Amino acid sequence: MTNIKILAIGQNSELRSLRMASCEVWQVNPSWIISSLCSKLRPEGSEGGSWAPPASEPAAVTPPAPGCPPPPRTPSPPPEAPGPAPASPSGLQGQPLPRSGPQEQVQPRPARPLLAPGPRPAPPRLPRLRTDGRTSSSPRRWPGPRRRPAPRPAPPGAPRPPAMEPEGRARDRVPRIDPYGFERPEDFDYAAYEEFLSTYLVILTRRAIKWSKLLKGSSGVQRSGTVKRYIRKGVPLEHRARVWMGVSGAQAQMDQNPGYYHRLLQGERSDRLEEAIRTDMNRTFPDNVKFRKNADPCLQKTLYNILLAYGRHNEGVGYCQGMNFIAGYLLLATKSEEESFWLLDALLGRILPDYYGPAMLGLKTDQEVLGELVKTKLPAVAALMDGHGVLWTLVVSRWFICLFVDILPVETVFRIWDCLFNEGSKIIFRVALTLIKQHQGFILEATSVVDICERFKEITRGSLVTDCHTFMQKIFSEPGSLSMATITRLRESCRAKLLAQG
Repeated sequence: MTNIKILAIGQNSELRSLRMASCEVWQVNPSWIISSLCSKLRPEGSEGGSWAPPASEPAAVTPPAPGCPPPPRTPSPPPEAPGPAPASPSGLQGQPLPRSGPQEQVQPRPARPLLAPGPRPAPPRLPRLRTDGRTSSSPRRWPGPRRRPAPRPAPPGAPRPPAMEPEGRARDRVPRIDPYGFERPEDFDYAAYEEFLSTYLVILTRRAIKWSKLLKGSSGVQRSGTVKRYIRKGVPLEHRARVWMGVSGAQAQMDQNPGYYHRLLQGERSDRLEEAIRTDMNRTFPDNVKFRKNADPCLQKTLYNILLAYGRHNEGVGYCQGMNFIAGYLLLATKSEEESFWLLDALLGRILPDYYGPAMLGLKTDQEVLGELVKTKLPAVAALMDGHGVLWTLVVSRWFICLFVDILPVETVFRIWDCLFNEGSKIIFRVALTLIKQHQGFILEATSVVDICERFKEITRGSLVTDCHTFMQKIFSEPGSLSMATITRLRESCRAKLLAQG
């Protein structure tokens, strides 16, 4: 005899444990269990026919706890005439099995009628097979990169082709000439630029949609909180001229002075002015195919007209080196000769006053203002400059004269100018402070005047300035608070100091 736990088979073919009132394990013969299980599978009155599942399953009977009176029993139907007991391998036919403890009579299970014949149920719907090999009930999986088949091995002795580096592949995909006509330098990082462009084009598309909705139905662009927020996030090239003209006041000046630009071109000749402008024509963007003499159309003549008209318009300034680069970028952005002239007037006449006068007092003043801001916000860099006796004009003069043209990447310069036309000259200080702060550790490693100057050139290159969108976010966070009132106060003190020095 073996100690086992008796199991009963339910209607759903699930094994259920038969709970006994005495909570004890019976001592039974295994062969009898097999016979009993077989008899359970055949309902009473059937002899080898097909068996159908009962309509419902009776609730399980839970024995009462010890010491509690048993529940009232439902009278059972009179027992039928007993038939021959099934043969048992052990010869025990229907004999009660002995067990210890109180005895409880087990009521026989009544016979259950067979299911009435009826229409066969519809077969279950199979899940629809998708073309990608998955079923409609399969969990969704994000598509991953396709696995390329392994390359076939080269035959013995065959020369191995040179490995294609990512930089080389990017060089083949990225055009050698950028959208503005500039040839990319030999040391241009094609791989980094391609990676940046893959995300920046998405940003430009999203911004273009928002700008189109903002400008739809409006005759001009006026300064507002919404426009300021939009400009900081970037102005698409197709809307740039209209936005610049509106927020800078150039559009209003052009509307109030119709025909003025063309009258300037017909004005009195000045050999000195014309010669100074003509001398710088071949020096202006020699790496841009649109400014070469063999270009069709050649922008040199258009640029010459803009500078000539401004020299006649502002005789106190005339022409100064650096103005050619600014006017050239305006022409690339607007593609309009007259609009470029009025934007140049807005920059040099109102936004950056006295930058290009004979004494360049405004330019020198703002360079000293930058030095004072560095003392406050980056004292270690200021101490390095003072320790080596390096003047700020020696390292940042081109930043202010050219407004970062030919110093930072083209798209980065245009993003800076987006904010410059709307918020004024404090944007120049934000850009300068961000460049210095982001490379503070690199600058502090300098050991000489020459080393300091070289490091200030190096900080205008690299991925920081290539990713113009991230860079523009940094210029409004890295320098911290920088109000126009603070800049005006510093300008007054620095200007007085310069005038006292003579």
